[in-house]
Amino acid sequence: MIQSLTSVFGNSVRFTFVSDEYNGLGVDLKLGEADTPESIRPFVPVRYRSLLEAQQENGRSRVFNGVHWEPDDTEGQRLGTQIVNFTLTQKFKLR
Repeated sequence: MIQSLTSVFGNSVRFTFVSDEYNGLGVDLKLGEADTPESIRPFVPVRYRSLLEAQQENGRSRVFNGVHWEPDDTEGQRLGTQIVNFTLTQKFKLR
């Protein structure tokens, strides 16, 4: 997705992102303390200096969370870029 946006807007796009998990509205149950009230997760905006920075951080987060291995991140980003490049040059040419 980021590569698609980069092809239209360029890489030098600064933006702020707030995930659903840290939008100041989400709650956590305190495990092991059934009578303790829920705690509200903080509002945590993340600022990016470029689209590529966001793409790289997203890939790394999947590794840090234990969802994927390092090669899944690097190869996934490489393959995603190839798919977008193929699609834009062969199927949907920008005007």
